[in-house]
Amino acid sequence: MKLGLISDIHEHVGDLRLALAACDSRGVDRIICLGDVFQTGEAIRETVSILAERSIPGVWGNHDFGLCGHPSALASSRRRRMSAPAVLHELEQMHEALQPGDPFPSRRELLERLGAPERIVRDALAEFERGGKIIRRVGRGGTIVAGIELNGGPVADGAVGREGSRLSAAMLSRTLVVIAEPDGAIFDSAIQLLARHPKASELAVNCRLMSHQDAASFEWPSSMGRPLGFLLLRHHFGPLARKLQGQGHRVVLLGSPLPGGGGAGVPNVYGDRAEGHLLVARHLWQLGHRRFLTHAHGPEFMNAVRESGMAAQFESCDDAKADIWPKNLHLVREYFSRPDAPTALLAWNDEYAIQFLSLLNRAGLRVPEDVSLVGYDNLPQSALMHPSITTVDSAIERQVTTALRLLTQVEAPPTHHSVLIMPSLVPRESSAAPKSGHSQPTSLI
Repeated sequence: MKLGLISDIHEHVGDLRLALAACDSRGVDRIICLGDVFQTGEAIRETVSILAERSIPGVWGNHDFGLCGHPSALASSRRRRMSAPAVLHELEQMHEALQPGDPFPSRRELLERLGAPERIVRDALAEFERGGKIIRRVGRGGTIVAGIELNGGPVADGAVGREGSRLSAAMLSRTLVVIAEPDGAIFDSAIQLLARHPKASELAVNCRLMSHQDAASFEWPSSMGRPLGFLLLRHHFGPLARKLQGQGHRVVLLGSPLPGGGGAGVPNVYGDRAEGHLLVARHLWQLGHRRFLTHAHGPEFMNAVRESGMAAQFESCDDAKADIWPKNLHLVREYFSRPDAPTALLAWNDEYAIQFLSLLNRAGLRVPEDVSLVGYDNLPQSALMHPSITTVDSAIERQVTTALRLLTQVEAPPTHHSVLIMPSLVPRESSAAPKSGHSQPTSLI
């Protein structure tokens, strides 16, 4: 029996899924957890559900003891009860009660007062500084509330000191507000790229994470002044982008504009997904595949194949099937055992491709011997799987670089300005010629 050992999950659901997929791809018979599942409690239900669904046994770690009130860990448990949003809320209340130039509590004082984890307090203070709410004066009196002149004298809102603009105004003039919806995939990767980008290092980046369904209620606080601009990651934020642009802000939308104006009317940068589908179609066709199972992007891929004149058959994997299969592995085996079963599976993105790879391995199907698998976006983890996953590089780094250039150049781009970034195919081990004996269709469906 081959054992797989996992530990220190700390509610990182995405990393847990990657670890389980890696175990599955290596033929692990049983997985055991060595503890520390808990972190802050924000994602504990989802984390435990994944472990329970796979019947993964384990032992307690010190974080898990703290969650359950073990006597030896009660103190550390109390420190972990306050989540990041709760700490930010407390800091907001403190900030509202102070005037520009007033001392703001130090990190040590906040740790003692809130009893929160040091990492969360540190990150909250960093977000306040990036947002222009506080100023850290190293060696000159610690942290103070923003809104003072360079010479230290308090001024009214909008005033400018004789020796230069206010520190808060100078900070705001280089503040880039990033609005994103975490997706565990390409836009999370974009946020990570922003954090490392040389151009972004010259700016104060204020990242706001929210669901696009909540975007209608978003308002930039007037008390924080006017930032350099807004970068919105995902085409679903198109209406919010137009709203901010209407208020006089410089805006760039990262994501293709939706038909009917979902992102039209604002500068946008996006990858050519139609070209990406065509690259995949040609690759699989040249390998000999004629029957495809498409996940989420069936019509787009079908159109790419048809426009190229390639005869093929298509089947669609909808959300209902994707939800049923993991709990009924025999249905997966039966589906791909059909004489006319698809020989290639196209996942919407690399994150889904990794989940399909795990599913196929658990069902006893080999990739690519039984089924070829293709993802999209070229996330770093796609190259770490076994087998490594064939994918399309959507050039997200070039998209981020282009968006930053549009936001920081002297002249604002025209409102209908669009930049289309071309993708490229990244062939890897998960795609190969189909097994011999598969008949090929002669008509286009």
